[in-house]
Amino acid sequence: MQELSLILLVTADLLLTICAGALMAVEYINRDSNILGDYQLDLLVEDTECKVDIAMKHFLHYAVDGEHTVAGILGKYSVYLLYM
Repeated sequence: MQELSLILLVTADLLLTICAGALMAVEYINRDSNILGDYQLDLLVEDTECKVDIAMKHFLHYAVDGEHTVAGILGKYSVYLLYM
């Protein structure tokens, strides 16, 4: 089974609420083989400290590390990072 990573870039005050919802969604998706077939979705969570430079650092780490196939990026700065 191949892994796909979903990156969640949020501030510490939102970690518990958003992370809980994202984790429930990932678990739901992984339970139903009709959704992603032979792929397993994992959730990678990073605290951005409400700073775009820290969000960018985390984004670049996962984008170029060669260890993760990134399926999506969620968070306050995700749209900003994709259009830089």
